[in-house]
Amino acid sequence: MTLNVVLCVANVLMVVAVVMEILCIGLPYWAWLEPGGGASRMWYGLWEICASVNNDVYVCRTYNAASLTHEDWLVAVGALEILALIVMAVALVCGLLAHCCLPHSPLLFIIAFALALFGAAVDLIAVIVYGAEFGSGNALDGSNLHASFYLALFAVVVALVAAILYVVSKPARTMKRLR
Repeated sequence: MTLNVVLCVANVLMVVAVVMEILCIGLPYWAWLEPGGGASRMWYGLWEICASVNNDVYVCRTYNAASLTHEDWLVAVGALEILALIVMAVALVCGLLAHCCLPHSPLLFIIAFALALFGAAVDLIAVIVYGAEFGSGNALDGSNLHASFYLALFAVVVALVAAILYVVSKPARTMKRLR
């Protein structure tokens, strides 16, 4: 069995995309707001809102506990991010199975490609919805978007590159059959 370097790179990229998805889902850094007047900076996540008190203590509360409404679009973005994470993780499993168990079967390569592409598309939809909805109806703009938003965006790019590499890494005899 020869080592398929392109498939290894695709699998490493999918691991990176999955880790970025886990971080962007869990961290409360999708957007920030500094009200001014000595008020503390606030960070908004998918599930909670956090504030630094006197630039010393970091306090986080879920939206319901902080007496804030959890907007429907924010719930939808969270659900889409979780779906993207699951789909990307399954794409990674298919890529790993294609690497170690069935390196000559085109089916796992095609499934890994389709799932990575679908995961990237779902993640992109979540990023677009968040970017469009955050700040609508108030004075905030895109300059208030923060690290988790950009992690999700980078996960889209990394998953797309991995999807392309899954197709490129298919065995050569498989490519002849598809022509």
